[in-house]
Amino acid sequence: MVAIISSSCMDNNNCTYCNPYPTPFVFTLFPSLTGTSMINDSTYIPDSIQLYYLKNNVQEPVNFVISNSNYFGNYIYTTDISKVSAGENIKTFYLHLSQTETDTIYFDCKVVNDGCCTYYNYDSLSYNGKVMPYSSIYGLYFFIKSQP
Repeated sequence: MVAIISSSCMDNNNCTYCNPYPTPFVFTLFPSLTGTSMINDSTYIPDSIQLYYLKNNVQEPVNFVISNSNYFGNYIYTTDISKVSAGENIKTFYLHLSQTETDTIYFDCKVVNDGCCTYYNYDSLSYNGKVMPYSSIYGLYFFIKSQP
């Protein structure tokens, strides 16, 4: 006769504070570290911007909104990019900025379970092959991009 007894101690009170929602990916494009967002009516027109990925060579849109900050201008906000990356194992996304300019975002997100909570975690992130810095002052990622 074989008996296997397993016991686990976990502070279940901490498990009530789990956030199962995808972490928002918030970013903008700056012409310099001291500039304001290039997502505006004269550089990259907000209504013309598209965020998408390819699935079987077909463009699939990623939902996002463009919001505004008084400090630095417009920015892109999406939680759907995390869902697509983690759920469909898609890592390459495209940001269509204009008729002549589409940039590449590498976004690797995984669903992690720490024994208590399941959550989304960014594993790797780059913009046009370069690391995308994070501004803790503004609470967003950014990329320094040449003016078109």
